[in-house]
Amino acid sequence: MTRSPAATAAAATDVVLRPLTAADLPDVQAALRHAVHHTDATLDYREKSLDELGAWLTAHHGRYPALAADAGGRFAGYGTLSPFSARKGYLASAELSVYLSPDAQGRGVGSALCTRLTKEAERAGMSTVVAFISSDNEASRRMVLRNGYRHEGVLRKIGYKRGHLIDLDIYQHTFPRNCARYDGTPLDDVLARITEETSP
Repeated sequence: MTRSPAATAAAATDVVLRPLTAADLPDVQAALRHAVHHTDATLDYREKSLDELGAWLTAHHGRYPALAADAGGRFAGYGTLSPFSARKGYLASAELSVYLSPDAQGRGVGSALCTRLTKEAERAGMSTVVAFISSDNEASRRMVLRNGYRHEGVLRKIGYKRGHLIDLDIYQHTFPRNCARYDGTPLDDVLARITEETSP
């Protein structure tokens, strides 16, 4: 059964977002385990150990946060901004990822994470945020479209999981005012100015 927009909005008021911590990693591991074995949300075939997740969490700081979502006082999912690529030139942008606990689907949790992380990306001076979503993941497609992302293309037959080839849809949310900051300015100067403006 699909929830109405009003029901989803009401459920979302119960969602509390906070920084993801090491204490959340077993719940992160469980959410990923479900995604690995039962969905195409990730094309990973292997679960991650707590040690691997600890290293992953350490890398998420500053302009690339990791957030936890609690609903009804329980862990319901998490989201991150990550570098699109390790190459320096891509520091202007970020990649969005959101994963939910199986029982948190359809409660506005994913949309709350997407909204906050997209705002964080804009505040951090990102030129754009990109999300890669398997073409049959309708819930995630609706989530990003509600948050102002645009469909920019498809990588066809690029993955394989659960017995079928997978198309990957590309969605972007671009921030024109931030884009203007990069025009003709050295990257290091832009990043230094953004750091100065966003420091407490």
